[in-house]
Amino acid sequence: MSSGSSEQTMIIAAVQQARVLRDILLQKSIAALENPGSPVWQEVVDATVLLAGVIGGIGGAQCRTVAAHAVHNGLTHIPAAHHALHGEKVAYGILVQLRLEEMLQGNQLAVTARKQLIEFYQAINLPLSLEDLGLGEITLSELRRAAEIACGAGSDIHRLPFSVTPAQLMAAMVSTSPIAQSLDKTGGKSDVYAH
Repeated sequence: MSSGSSEQTMIIAAVQQARVLRDILLQKSIAALENPGSPVWQEVVDATVLLAGVIGGIGGAQCRTVAAHAVHNGLTHIPAAHHALHGEKVAYGILVQLRLEEMLQGNQLAVTARKQLIEFYQAINLPLSLEDLGLGEITLSELRRAAEIACGAGSDIHRLPFSVTPAQLMAAMVSTSPIAQSLDKTGGKSDVYAH
């Protein structure tokens, strides 16, 4: 639940803890990555592991990056994605989840969060797009298959507070980065549609 609204006390508490974790990551990740094994590195690792566990424990399934993990699961069925790390696919999936919130709910907080994450991802070299994952040449059929798997029965994506179809997920997947969105606005096509 990246920017959902709830009146349930435990979900509110979990979202607040997620904000604490977000702030730690935004403020200290660059220094941590520059100094593996240092005290700041240990602080970021500890916060990531411990607070993520607390957030999931308090908020349950409603407070997990459900679309992000569903996207990861779909991408694992594309052979060209096998080289990408789990965390890279999930990081990209977080941008997709925020993009879904923008597209399907008009959520302006998701717009702001995605812009902030794009800057952060650029600073620490995380993928912003399918191209960044080495998937710029995948076929439309491969992308459709990944989206269908991500939206399949029993997928965590159905824990979102809105419904998502494979077509909507595909649209979000090809428009996570500012470059993709500017192409959409000018009538250009993403490489993914060229096949």
